[in-house]
Amino acid sequence: RRALVAGGCFLWSGATALFATVHSFPGALFARTGLGLFESLSAPASFSLIAQYFDDRTRGRANSIFSLGIYLGGALASLSQILAKDTGLGWRGTYAALAIVGCGVAVITLGVVKEPARLTSGGAKDQKDGETTSDESLFGSVKEILKPTAAKVLFLASGVRYMAGYTLGAFLPVYYRTAFPDYGTQFSVYNALIVGGCGLTSALLGGAIADRLAAGGGARSRALVPAFGAFTGAGFLFLALTTDN
Repeated sequence: RRALVAGGCFLWSGATALFATVHSFPGALFARTGLGLFESLSAPASFSLIAQYFDDRTRGRANSIFSLGIYLGGALASLSQILAKDTGLGWRGTYAALAIVGCGVAVITLGVVKEPARLTSGGAKDQKDGETTSDESLFGSVKEILKPTAAKVLFLASGVRYMAGYTLGAFLPVYYRTAFPDYGTQFSVYNALIVGGCGLTSALLGGAIADRLAAGGGARSRALVPAFGAFTGAGFLFLALTTDN
């Protein structure tokens, strides 16, 4: 799992560097597709590691700290518009610089993250890192995971949530640049502060609240936290997209 996270980081950094060299739409599409595919290696392996590093009492807070990377990364991405425009790097230089940083993070991951011994279905630890503990095929494992109705609902909900999130991430800067063309730099700064500050606050509070709810009402109580966040956030998003100033 450590190798998956680090290897994925190397690969998506390579896709980022490739994007800095493209001169056509097919080239850009190819690089972005590679970026998305390689990024998908990170979260499953990371959550699996977190599940072994932390017990049920603190796992919500651990996941919230891991999730901080999404919001801090989003904030830095917003500021990268200023980096590309005002430092002379341009968008190609900015992509190349980010690819170098990504490779550095991959090296740090290999040096810092330790692979814990896996657990068998009976709870016994394997003796070797990375040793497979199940003979089930990938299809069989997916079928087993999705057997509970709750798992199917969570799978569907997370899919819709990420489709919406990536759509907004691509659409909002274009919308605000079109609706308020004189405020491009201000948008970059304010958006970075909002995404970083509010994301950090909500992630940490959400993790702590989820652990407290789980301690008093069972693990399913954790679902109240993302449900509340999704409904509340949708209302504020509607206001943001309908304001005229």
